[in-house]
Amino acid sequence: MYTSKLVLLALCGISNLLWAQVSTVQGRIVNASTGASVPYATVGVPDQSVGTVADAAGRFTLKLASATDRLMVSCVGFEKREVRLVGGQLTGGAQIVLQPVAQALGEVTVRRDKLRPGTIGRRARHDAIIGKNDTDLMGHFITGDDQGWEGGGIYQFGRASYLDTFHVYVGRNPCGMIRFRLNFYAVENGIPTRSLFTNDVQFVLRSQQTGWVAVDLRPYNLRVEKQQKLAATMQWLESAECTAKWPPFVVPASFPSFHQSVIRTKSEDQWQVHGAYPSMYFTIQSE
Repeated sequence: MYTSKLVLLALCGISNLLWAQVSTVQGRIVNASTGASVPYATVGVPDQSVGTVADAAGRFTLKLASATDRLMVSCVGFEKREVRLVGGQLTGGAQIVLQPVAQALGEVTVRRDKLRPGTIGRRARHDAIIGKNDTDLMGHFITGDDQGWEGGGIYQFGRASYLDTFHVYVGRNPCGMIRFRLNFYAVENGIPTRSLFTNDVQFVLRSQQTGWVAVDLRPYNLRVEKQQKLAATMQWLESAECTAKWPPFVVPASFPSFHQSVIRTKSEDQWQVHGAYPSMYFTIQSE
């Protein structure tokens, strides 16, 4: 009896070892319409903190520590796609094709002549350590597996508005360079869901850049509907020379707050919602 159990345990160990040997998935993500690479598309295991981001050439490498039979591949402006795995490998070959989202005619809007300027979000920049009632819920500890981390806030728009500029205060930045994607989601039942726009908005932080960072959104002509609840997040795409695990990357946030911040570790992970107000805001033009 004991011998049988030992043999079974040994077989299980061999099985796990074999899985570990084939747990690296590699591929290239391309545009179905043009055949061109889709840079910085995200790849993740559904509902798990496992995933990565493709590079500028659309290529990715994902290490899987446990068995899974599917991955979700997505990028702003493209339809999300599920791909199957057998034995830790892609079943349809190393090339993953994404279909561009068709832009409806109604998405092309023209600004009215009379608009009212304003802001929405938190303009305070108190440091997470020094500021009263501040915390670093928007902090991210550098791990070397940072691609896909995402954090931001939820905003309620009373009037139909155009987004002119996105502002974020970076309290700490131990990296040589960080590329972010600015994502915009509809909010349902308090959780970010579908992408609101098809525009891929990216920005880059220079070496150890801190302070207020502004991203010009006017070229994208982004319009938010009246009473729209929107989640705006910064998604970590790539970085360089992030050698220090401390101090972490930090966007300060006021806590506690009736405002909400959202964070997830990878692109297909479940969202975490906190009662915090990150130092992020928009300048807007309202109708």
